[in-house]
Amino acid sequence: MNLLESIQWLKGQIEELEKANADMKQIRVYKKFLFWLDDLLKYRLMFSEIKNEFAFTEKAMFSTEWLLDFLKDELKEWELDGKEYDQ
Repeated sequence: MNLLESIQWLKGQIEELEKANADMKQIRVYKKFLFWLDDLLKYRLMFSEIKNEFAFTEKAMFSTEWLLDFLKDELKEWELDGKEYDQ
């Protein structure tokens, strides 16, 4: 299941739980997870847009490789690379 399919599946699960008046703790956990997946999708789309913007710019100030390296460094600084969870 890819990211978009996971988001759709989770939305369906939340709807079913709400219709069934399920435990609110479970619904809150599912909604929190959905929020994280939505953020992940936004990040993925943003990264793709930035990459394509520079790839198709005729007179780009920086090479695509430089930009990707810059973004990877920023991800580490922003702690979005997931390294803190690998320990």
